[in-house]
Amino acid sequence: RLFLNPEIQGPSSTAMSEQEEVTDQAGSNPYKDVLAYCQPFKDRYDKCFNVWYRQGFLMGKLNNTCDDHFEDYRACVMEGMTARGLRLPGGGELPSELQKPG
Repeated sequence: RLFLNPEIQGPSSTAMSEQEEVTDQAGSNPYKDVLAYCQPFKDRYDKCFNVWYRQGFLMGKLNNTCDDHFEDYRACVMEGMTARGLRLPGGGELPSELQKPG
């Protein structure tokens, strides 16, 4: 699945350390820019998950049917970061919100 838009591609950067904010030449944070660009995918996943949690999980139905929405969001973020030459902060592990639900 490709979600890239040439407009989100920006200057390359390295991984963000905990002590410093990474900004591009326009003064924006490329990590935050990628997450903002992918927000519609996250919103779709969050909405699906919240419905499943209330109407499924709490009723004893343990099969989460939102995996496709999560994969769309994850793919968008990973492709957006790759397009900008960004690496994952913290040595390459996915942040918890991007890890596949177990």
